[in-house]
Amino acid sequence: MLAIDQCRPPEDSPMKEKAHLIYRLFCTFADCDKCDETVFKDSYIRGYKPNGLKVFRCFPHCCSQHARHGTCGTSVVMQVAGDFCGDEAESFISIGRFESCIGPSYKISDIICASDVEENPHMWFSGIPLPHEKEVVEAE
Repeated sequence: MLAIDQCRPPEDSPMKEKAHLIYRLFCTFADCDKCDETVFKDSYIRGYKPNGLKVFRCFPHCCSQHARHGTCGTSVVMQVAGDFCGDEAESFISIGRFESCIGPSYKISDIICASDVEENPHMWFSGIPLPHEKEVVEAE
């Protein structure tokens, strides 16, 4: 999902004349680099802690070994690629939320406004940018 208000290139950007950013990039979840498991499961067990906290077990999957007590899991990593400049990339944000399987939900490729997230901050969590590897193309 994209927060559309965050995706406009600066007025002086060389990308300003190109098609809107949402038509020039794509996002995917990265495969786990530690095991061969699929990233997400179809369902999860939710445990309850004494303080009322609800915890997903094995989210998004058990990586290398299942923990019999406590929680286990691994990070969710989103990859972004496409035709964008560095200035535009600086404006990228990633957000996520857990949704009930019986309530209304967002579909893949839905576009949401940043104001919707800002008005309901308790429903969303922010991602942390990771350093990216630059693709190197060797000249022949």
